[in-house]
Amino acid sequence: MSSGEAATGTSSDAAKPLGKGKPGISREYPVTGVVNRVKVPNVNERDAVLSDPSIETVMLSIDSVRRLVHYHEETAGTYFRDDQTVITTTTTHDDTLRGLDWTAELDLVRRFGPDYHIPTEYSVYQTMPRSQQAEAIDDCMEGTEWMANMLTNHSTEVLVQAKGWLPWQFKRCLPTMRRLDTDFLVFYATGYKNRVYELKDDLSALVSEMRPSGILLIGKQSSRFLSKAIPEVVSAAGGRWRWESGLVGEGHDPKAHSNWKSRIEKELSCGQAILDSYDSTEVNEDG
Repeated sequence: MSSGEAATGTSSDAAKPLGKGKPGISREYPVTGVVNRVKVPNVNERDAVLSDPSIETVMLSIDSVRRLVHYHEETAGTYFRDDQTVITTTTTHDDTLRGLDWTAELDLVRRFGPDYHIPTEYSVYQTMPRSQQAEAIDDCMEGTEWMANMLTNHSTEVLVQAKGWLPWQFKRCLPTMRRLDTDFLVFYATGYKNRVYELKDDLSALVSEMRPSGILLIGKQSSRFLSKAIPEVVSAAGGRWRWESGLVGEGHDPKAHSNWKSRIEKELSCGQAILDSYDSTEVNEDG
């Protein structure tokens, strides 16, 4: 993706207040606790999200945002409850990102008006030469800073994603974290699936190099996994809630969701710093 020409603001810029301060484990972080990844459009899932008061924070892909904005004329304020925190993310399939430049992404974010946005994703693969890995990380960081600058007077706040898995890769993300004056990071863990030992090592390297105070982990919501997570992991996003609440099955049960959410957030708030005690528990891409 590339920035193209700077996009202009829209009437949605002031549609939502800055920093809504939702209840959670701590108000020191932009996002805490369970984040429910949602599919759009899905009538049954939307009904569950709107009717269940324990669903406080939701996340949807930029592709879902594009469908809501272009085909349904929805915004974060019309599609979700006023008391819900809405996060949009470009951490999605590569096919979705092809043809979406920074300017188009910015326009979608401005029109949709989420509380937080994880911008300008560039995939970094082990099969890439080191030079290409470095270029992808630099492009992501440049895009993140550009997006944050373009949203300065908007109600949406940009979240910085830590890219890579090795110390030198995380070091390339440090200047962006510092320039945007944040110590809260996002880490995309969906691709690890059952490789929890690798995730342990990579999170350890991230914390060692970047020293974040809080991490939003995308793709891991297993209680067994999070009970052994480093204390910096204060939030976990994924789709596990669909199974835990019964949405995949007989139907969404708010009490079942609330009980599951409480168990997960207890693990997140405890923050067990036992990096060497991971087991081989399989965790699928839905968390």
